[in-house]
Amino acid sequence: MILCSQNSEVNMKKTLNLLYVILILLVGIITVNAETIAEKKAKAQKFLDSYHFHFKYTNMDENYAMIKKIRGDEWRTPEEWFYDMLVRGDLENKLSLGENSGFDVFCHKKGIAYTKYVYDETTMTGENVEVIPEEDICELYVILEFGNDDAIIETEVTGIFEEVKGNDSYQKEALKIATGIQKDFYVNDMDIVNHIINFKTSTNTFFEGDNVTTEFNDIKRVVEENPNYNIFVGLEEVRRGDYFVGLEEGSTFISRDGIIYGFTVHTYGAGTLFYVPIGTKAEDYAKVVEQRVKDYIGDGNHKIKVEKSNVVWNDGEKDHVLPTVNAEGTVLNVLGLTEEEYYKQYNTSRSKEKAKIEDEEEASYCEEHGCIAVPVYKLTIDDQTLDIGIIEATEDFISNSGITSSKNLKTGIMLRTSASSVPLDAVLDIKELELTDEEKAYLKINGFKEVKAYDLSLYSKILDKYISKFNVDSEILIPVDEKNENLKVVYVSDDLKTIEEYDVEYTTIDKQLYMIFRTKHFSNYIIAEKSESGEPVPPLGDNIVTNIFLATISIIGISAAFIMKKKHN
Repeated sequence: MILCSQNSEVNMKKTLNLLYVILILLVGIITVNAETIAEKKAKAQKFLDSYHFHFKYTNMDENYAMIKKIRGDEWRTPEEWFYDMLVRGDLENKLSLGENSGFDVFCHKKGIAYTKYVYDETTMTGENVEVIPEEDICELYVILEFGNDDAIIETEVTGIFEEVKGNDSYQKEALKIATGIQKDFYVNDMDIVNHIINFKTSTNTFFEGDNVTTEFNDIKRVVEENPNYNIFVGLEEVRRGDYFVGLEEGSTFISRDGIIYGFTVHTYGAGTLFYVPIGTKAEDYAKVVEQRVKDYIGDGNHKIKVEKSNVVWNDGEKDHVLPTVNAEGTVLNVLGLTEEEYYKQYNTSRSKEKAKIEDEEEASYCEEHGCIAVPVYKLTIDDQTLDIGIIEATEDFISNSGITSSKNLKTGIMLRTSASSVPLDAVLDIKELELTDEEKAYLKINGFKEVKAYDLSLYSKILDKYISKFNVDSEILIPVDEKNENLKVVYVSDDLKTIEEYDVEYTTIDKQLYMIFRTKHFSNYIIAEKSESGEPVPPLGDNIVTNIFLATISIIGISAAFIMKKKHN
């Protein structure tokens, strides 16, 4: 006899075939584990036998209400998301199962009745049974290999879900953070290329460990802007999606001092949709994407090829060869459009899209539910091959793909780059430097007065190394109070014999004015001021509203410049 949550068995069976297709198409290569199923099962069971959870959290009623308001009614309540994903995320980090595996987790609070589905394998019948747990408990279905009935561990783990008072101000701040990121997140196009060439792993590793909080830019930004909070994610493995995007449901948790103060519910999507400008001829799709990938990588050291292809979908009875597929839901979610908006913007219709689809079942579904026809191609980057879909998008939308950004909270200085040599998880680090007397004298001769000196660097946690060179110009954004046409970036040679000035631009982001300069490598930067006459300026006065490295730069009535001192290699 098997005890399981009412939805678990149905959900598992319903998703297995689709999961296989998503993994094969999205990941491209399935890693073969040398361990036998029996060995993996014994190892996992040993860990689970001693596993015990203990999570402290504050009252989540306002969080629950916020999530329900934004997401509406779903098959799983916010309360269920909260408990299930806490345990799931903890298990994912502590029990590594490898690819083609996953968990089903159903948690229940002490003293609160829930329904279990009791199934008798002998009679092949079942019934619902009400259970009142005597302690906090989670039902686990550990799937060591999808599609293998002998590779499932059914067990229960116990622990403590402890509600505590916490800090009211922390809870208000956490709710604000959670509300700001209560949406779905996607990575596609050049984000995928960046991941492949830097980490040399398949796209499903976007979801491993802490990668979500470092490679999904919107989550990464929140982590950087809130260093006092521990922001972590609990995820399901890829359970749904379509031919080009694997979707993982999960929650982002916001904690401080060991107490969880807020959380959200998301869909995270890592996929293989690639973009061409609106109006590109269909026969040029492959050529345009191939050139975009080559331009993005930039170094000419990678084998890159895009060619027409098919995907094969097996419905359990026969194979469907699909040169073009219906990916309406994914395309609309990625582009942020409704079906009607898409048809209007792209001068098409449901009937026109249906006519592009050759498979009868796909076409029939399209007619009834809606349709965006996406042609299938094969992208090869070195030894990795992916089935990709190519869609048209606006130039503005395309320009935001493959962007790595990072913000140093202490200074307000930001990096924004489309350099493929900078991994998506790279974090901007700034250290203050002391100039030598010779460097100060050289500045003075050239009419500059030092304000501060910095060592700017980028660190990739996943690669565990610092990134110092970029294959394209990268933007450094410095917050300022007002524009100043005399503001320059100055390069100083290591031998203190050459000085070069670079132009700057201005932009406004979230109502903050930034000065931008561009560079292809990180180095030491000296912030200095220069009078319009070229003579050294007197010491800084009260017109500097805020210390430059604590918040922003204020420049009133004077010129200023950034002096860049080349690092010793």
